[in-house]
Amino acid sequence: MSGKDTKDAKGQPLHTNPAALVPNVPSSASNPGSGSDSSSSSSSSSQASTAASTGFAPTKKVLYLEEKSRKDQINAKIAGRQITDIKKAVLVALNGDLYVPNDEGEMDAGNDLNVVTIHTDKVDVLLDNDIEMIAHEVHDQDPALSSINKNYVLASRISAWKLGLLKPNDASSTHHCRYTEVIKGKYRPEANTDVTWIDYQLLGELLPVMTNVICLVAYIFRWKGHHYKKEYESVYAAKWAKCRNVREDLIRSDGWEFIATRGLHAIFPDDLDNFWLQSVAEGKCARPLAIRMTVPAAGTASFFAMYAGLGEFKQLFPNQASKMKKMIESLEAVVEDLRINRWKGGINRKFYDAGILLVRENDFSALAAAIKGLNTPDGAATDLGASESLTRVAKSAALSTKIWKSVANGVIRAAESTAIQKQLGLSAVTSIVFHGDGLKVASNKPQLLEEE
Repeated sequence: MSGKDTKDAKGQPLHTNPAALVPNVPSSASNPGSGSDSSSSSSSSSQASTAASTGFAPTKKVLYLEEKSRKDQINAKIAGRQITDIKKAVLVALNGDLYVPNDEGEMDAGNDLNVVTIHTDKVDVLLDNDIEMIAHEVHDQDPALSSINKNYVLASRISAWKLGLLKPNDASSTHHCRYTEVIKGKYRPEANTDVTWIDYQLLGELLPVMTNVICLVAYIFRWKGHHYKKEYESVYAAKWAKCRNVREDLIRSDGWEFIATRGLHAIFPDDLDNFWLQSVAEGKCARPLAIRMTVPAAGTASFFAMYAGLGEFKQLFPNQASKMKKMIESLEAVVEDLRINRWKGGINRKFYDAGILLVRENDFSALAAAIKGLNTPDGAATDLGASESLTRVAKSAALSTKIWKSVANGVIRAAESTAIQKQLGLSAVTSIVFHGDGLKVASNKPQLLEEE
């Protein structure tokens, strides 16, 4: 498969396996080393004709795993029937564990281009033939891929292997996944395969910093919800620059696509996150990655954005805060719950067996409007005020947002008053004295922020 044929018009990976369309579909070609059911041989001739007529060809690599006992039981009931592989796939899926994928978070499916074949779970000492074995597979999966990107993929895979992050013996279900992209066995290169593109000098620079690379991918996955999208390239580059442990141009901005997908996607999501947490605990990753360990999981950012502005709101407007007491207490409880349950409510919670939130972000729209308005005065919007998640929630209370923005403008105008600064010797918002939530200033033109 060439690099040109790996994605569809929407930028999604192409799958050649009907199982990619019907999840949890066993295929006799998917796992050559496993025992095949009794209908596998009888359907082999129809397999070719089905592929020709439908455009599907069974994958050689990606394994769509499920409980073997249930698979065998279903196949036994279907065995002997003269049906096409496509019909069999549908029957197995319907009689198995029904699963309807959605657009929320990472797709729970594998991709041939991400598959890694290893002959042992973990290698203590990497030899040149180990590196070449991985390199052969990288090349055969996409011969047209540029040499530097092949080296990025190679460095990522051999690092994940060396660190014990590739687990071919683990059932995908134990990691809350419906697929695995790791195969245990000896990879057999295609004819005339080429590994002359291996750049050992580049590998020598990449391998010592791969812990940071893996932790950065884990951070992006948690924060953004996916390993990679085109718009993440600038984010990867900016965060990588903050690590400052190697030259910034070691990894090109377009190289993160191949590192995060083909290079490291075979790591189960829960293992990816655990590696990041362990690296932080042991002081093995760069500080910019360590301090981001508590970043909200994608899908929960709005709660933390509102919480970030809550302290200032309660301090400056205690009367209004008291009127929102139940809402504020509910928000504080949600944030505490999310801090304890790291992946709860996130769009990728399925990979961590984490629960859903029983509250909606729009339940807090009035509070979000206050915090949004106070943080977006004319010409002086704060980083919090620019938060996309905060803005999304505040839209449900657009009028309140405008009112609070006017309040913020009043605070700034009063705070910048020369008369106030001279009298109190202060500047900014600290130069304003509040009585209840009303503004009391020693000025020729006092401005009332709120009526009690």
